[in-house]
Amino acid sequence: MKTRKIPLYLYVTGAITVLSLFISVLFLTQDVPAESTAPQTSMEQAYILKDYQGKIALYNRDAKTPQKVYDVYLMNLPELDQQNLKKGIPVLDQAHLEKLLEDFDS
Repeated sequence: MKTRKIPLYLYVTGAITVLSLFISVLFLTQDVPAESTAPQTSMEQAYILKDYQGKIALYNRDAKTPQKVYDVYLMNLPELDQQNLKKGIPVLDQAHLEKLLEDFDS
């Protein structure tokens, strides 16, 4: 019985196919970051933290009067924070609001 030789290009093609499948499986099983799959949960930048009579206040993006005023005085904050609050700081979501308030109140 005579043995047949398999051409080298078939080995190379098979190796490339197996490698491609392995790489595809790796990419398909990776976790997708939550930010890209989940929409902004609550505020979606509809609010701004801003100065109101020397205190930090939460404004609706288009409102002239604050929705809520916090007992955090601007005069107790660093100059850069005071300037940013006078311009207005966009609030991304509820978690971002809580982090900003915690940072300003510490």
